[in-house]
Amino acid sequence: MLESHRPVEFAALVVPGTDVPLHVLLETIASSGIEGAELYLKGVTSRHAAAGLRDAANVLRANAEPADESLLPFVPPLAVELGAGLADTIMNDEAARTRFDDMINLVRRGMFEETGILLPGIRIRTLGPGHPSRAYTLKVFEIPVMTRMVPREQCLTNAPGVWLSERDVTTTAEMMGPLVFHWVDRNLSEQLDAEGFHVWQDHACVILALSWELRRHLHRFLGIQEVRAMMSQLSSAFPDLVAEVIPARLKIGQLRDVLQCLAREGVSIRDMRAVLEALATAQLGPEPCLLAETVRAALRDRITYSIIRDTAEPCALVISEEVEEVLRGAVVADNAGRKSLQLAPAMRDQIQRGLNKALLAAPANWRTIILAPPTIRRFLPELLEELGIDALTVSPRDLLPTFKLNTLALIQLENVPAAGGPPVDEAGSINP
Repeated sequence: MLESHRPVEFAALVVPGTDVPLHVLLETIASSGIEGAELYLKGVTSRHAAAGLRDAANVLRANAEPADESLLPFVPPLAVELGAGLADTIMNDEAARTRFDDMINLVRRGMFEETGILLPGIRIRTLGPGHPSRAYTLKVFEIPVMTRMVPREQCLTNAPGVWLSERDVTTTAEMMGPLVFHWVDRNLSEQLDAEGFHVWQDHACVILALSWELRRHLHRFLGIQEVRAMMSQLSSAFPDLVAEVIPARLKIGQLRDVLQCLAREGVSIRDMRAVLEALATAQLGPEPCLLAETVRAALRDRITYSIIRDTAEPCALVISEEVEEVLRGAVVADNAGRKSLQLAPAMRDQIQRGLNKALLAAPANWRTIILAPPTIRRFLPELLEELGIDALTVSPRDLLPTFKLNTLALIQLENVPAAGGPPVDEAGSINP
C-alpha cells in the first residue's frame, strides 16, 4: 500500500514570498527545469524569488503525493541515455563528468543566445547491459529522436575526407546537419590537432551531436508556460508593448503558435521586442504562419546576417517557374480558411528528384538555402521535412534589399518514365 500523506489543496498553495500558485511552478519545473522556473519567478515577482523557490520545494517535499516521480502526469522534456561503456568513461570519472556538465551548460547558453529559446535541463541516464555499450540516445519528451555510437579507441575530426585519404587514414564518415565528420584512430588526435583540425573524444562527441540534433526540435520547447514566462520577463522592461499584444491582440496560445512557426523554420526569436512590435500592427487571421511571415519581414536584418555569418559565399537553390506553378496549384484551403500543400505522390517524387539533383551542385559542408517566392515559401519547410532535407527557406522579402543571393542551381521537375510505360501524370494537387 502507498504510505498515507496529509491531504493538501494545491490550488490554495502559493510560492512563499510571491503570488505564484504552486501548481504553476510545478508545471514550469516539469517543462523548463529549475533554471526555467527561476527565470519565471524572477519575471513575475521581485520579492524573494530564489528563496521562494527553495521554500516551495520544501512544501512540495513535505506535502506532495505521490513521491515517485514516475507517477506524476508529465515526462522529462530532454534526456540522454548512455550505454554502460560510454557512461563508465564519462560519468564515473569526476573530471570528465564535470567537463560534460560544463559543455551541456555551454550548449544551452549558446542555443539561447543564438535562437532565443531556453532549453530545459537535460537528464543523464545509464542504460542497462542489454544495450550497446558505446551507444547514446537523445529523447525529447521520452521519444527517441537520435541514436549514435562512439566507437571504441576512435575520435571524431573535421579533417576533410580527401586530406585523410591522401595519408591512407582509415575513416568512417558521419553526418551532423550539413557537415561531414570522420571517425579515425585515436592515436592520430595529436597529429590532427597540430595540423589545425578539431578533434572530439567521448563526451565531446556526444555534445557535438546533441548540439546539432537539438536544433531540429527547438520549437517543441515553446509551450504556453514558456511563452508566458517570456512575456513576464519582457513586461518588466517593455510593459506597454507587451500589453499592446498580450492579451489585447493575441492570446498566449496564438503567440506560441507564431513563435513555433518561426523556430521550426530556423528564425531566431532572440529579439522578442522586434517580434512583438511586428505583431502589434500585423493583420490578424486564422493562420499563425501568416503572422509569422509578417514577423520574418521585420526580422530580415537578422535573417540576412545569419546567412552571411554561416556562409562564406552566399548562394541558394532557386525554385524554377515550373515547380513554383505546381506548388501554387497544390495549395488547398480548408473550411476555416487555413491553407496547406496537397501534392500528389507522383508530383512529390518529381520534386524530390529535382531537389536531389540540384543538391549535387552544392559544395561540401554547405548550409542548404532555398529561395522561393513568399506566396509558396511558407509551405516548403513542411515539405522539406517530409522529404528528409534540412534546409533554410527564404524569400526575397526576408532579406535586406542590398543583399543578393547567387543562384547555385535551379530546382526543376525530374520526370522519370515508368519502365515500358508513359511518363507519370503531372497533376500537382489532390482534392482533400
